[in-house]
Amino acid sequence: MNRNDPLYAIYVRFCLSKCNLYEVLRKIENLFTSKSTIYFDRLILFTASDLGLLIERLYSTSCTEDLYWVIASERLDSLLSEREAQKRIAEILVENIKWKKSYNVDFLDIGRLVPPSIKNDLRSKLILDISEKLSPGKPYVSRSNPSIDFRFIFLDDNRALVAILLKKYRKDRFQYRWTEKRPYSQPSALTPYHSLVLYNLASAKPCGNDSCIDFSEPFLDPFAGTGSVLIESALQGVYSIGIDLNYKQIRGSRRNIIQLGLHAVVDLVISDSLYMPLRGDSFRAIAFDPPYGRLASTHRRDPSLLLEATLETVRKILKRNGRAVFLSIDKNKISANETNRICEILEHSSLIRHLYVMKNV
Repeated sequence: MNRNDPLYAIYVRFCLSKCNLYEVLRKIENLFTSKSTIYFDRLILFTASDLGLLIERLYSTSCTEDLYWVIASERLDSLLSEREAQKRIAEILVENIKWKKSYNVDFLDIGRLVPPSIKNDLRSKLILDISEKLSPGKPYVSRSNPSIDFRFIFLDDNRALVAILLKKYRKDRFQYRWTEKRPYSQPSALTPYHSLVLYNLASAKPCGNDSCIDFSEPFLDPFAGTGSVLIESALQGVYSIGIDLNYKQIRGSRRNIIQLGLHAVVDLVISDSLYMPLRGDSFRAIAFDPPYGRLASTHRRDPSLLLEATLETVRKILKRNGRAVFLSIDKNKISANETNRICEILEHSSLIRHLYVMKNV
């Protein structure tokens, strides 16, 4: 660990579930220069040396909300009650505000540790202290479009981190490829949130600081459906293969892929997932959402038996140290070796999807 490496904090929004946290950790874990610490299952605290690569990788995760640079730390009880501590922090903020046009002071209180009235009072005092140290009128306070945005992050170990917002990831960046925007869709189609989680958890562990994806390694979805997971892998430049037994699904997937201009890096194959025309040890990353027999047909086969048989086939084509990530439901009993359930996604009252990772060790 380099002691000079900056301290960063990532706030993860739960679009789906705790699966989003695991996805982010998987995507950026090799950039850490110290052991990461997790608070409230939604905040990741760590040091890293390559900010540019960090920002780039987080962009290809599904539910990252904010990236912060931590510039100071203070005891939470002291910050809330002692004027000396507040003035000390105000001086740090002033040093970073210089030459800026505007600024904002706000709070990230995931655990709801501090009442809103106390936070409002603290904000007023900090702004007053800052104003006293700056020339009148410059810079000014702006909540809507500040030049620099400070965030006080409250932790459950009686600490308050003082951070600068470096990057806010837009929530609407997936809208152009959402399921209802595609030429072909089905009620069972995965959203980009689901698909990215599957792909990112399956893709090979990031290696080195040049890239987090090995573009020479193909990706496989043995239940391609409408092509949701294939779209996400192809958008990251990975050659992807989708397999489905239903010709209508293959044709619909092709339309979706062509719409986004991804047909050059995706091949679609009509085949049974139990008899895939693929060599053994040929994939390092596989991800899929098998049919449950509700909205997606299993072609008169028991969903649990179909999944078990598919996992046996997947194991044969999975390279050593490769990963297969898939979704399943409660009634599907998973007995395959080296298969672990890592999180679950509550879709609605009658459907809970469980996310599994199978490793070929």
